[in-house]
Amino acid sequence: MERQVKKLYKKIGGGIHRFEHKNYKTGDQFYAYPSQISETQKAFIIEIAESEKTKETPIARKKTPVIPVEPIVEEGENNETAYMEGKGAWFRVFEKDGTPAHEGSLRKKDAQELLEALLS
Repeated sequence: MERQVKKLYKKIGGGIHRFEHKNYKTGDQFYAYPSQISETQKAFIIEIAESEKTKETPIARKKTPVIPVEPIVEEGENNETAYMEGKGAWFRVFEKDGTPAHEGSLRKKDAQELLEALLS
């Protein structure tokens, strides 16, 4: 008895071919034993040589760039310092020792008002 070897097949024609719990569209390649491909399936599935195998490239996710944000440091009367950090519309205000001056994030306008109030 000869041992069967899986061969490379390619889906051609329109529609979707369901094989081993997976859907294959036109141009998709997959391995199967020759006995798994019926005569009717041979109308839209062709055997291709291993050398013709196309490389599948995984879909790359777009990475959001990390933009370093410099804190806005202000000096008030008596050389007191406080700063605010954030980007876009949301900011946090910190006292000179690094403790947050409030809970959560504030809009830029509100954060600037709080910063001014801390320094006066």
